[in-house]
Amino acid sequence: ENYLKAKDFFQLSLNKWKELNNKSKIIKVLSWLSLSLLETENESSKSQIILDFDKRFNGSFIYEEDRIAINWNAFKIYSSMGDDLRSKTPLQSAYNEIMKRASLFELEENRQSYIENIRMNQDIINTWEKINSQKTPS
Repeated sequence: ENYLKAKDFFQLSLNKWKELNNKSKIIKVLSWLSLSLLETENESSKSQIILDFDKRFNGSFIYEEDRIAINWNAFKIYSSMGDDLRSKTPLQSAYNEIMKRASLFELEENRQSYIENIRMNQDIINTWEKINSQKTPS
């Protein structure tokens, strides 16, 4: 039920940003809408959702403050469709953005707090570490 409510909210928001032709807001809302739709739609609809998101995501301008969330959402969207190859790039981008921002803190305890106490950051780092620990050495 929560996914259905979220889907309706995100759809209204997406329609408004499309009306205003704000491309960076469109991709942000579309990433959240896509996740909601993936939880509520049937298998045939999911392919269309991914195509629409993918078409807008690739090459889109993303505001710096939105990069972590949008790339994390893109990772989850591609992963949900079993597209491990395409899911790696946004995961790497989200991870790199977290590390870049963490490096801006002067105090180590603040860096660690930023990495460990923000749930999304921790989820991204844990996923990145898990995937990268599974790589076989060349």
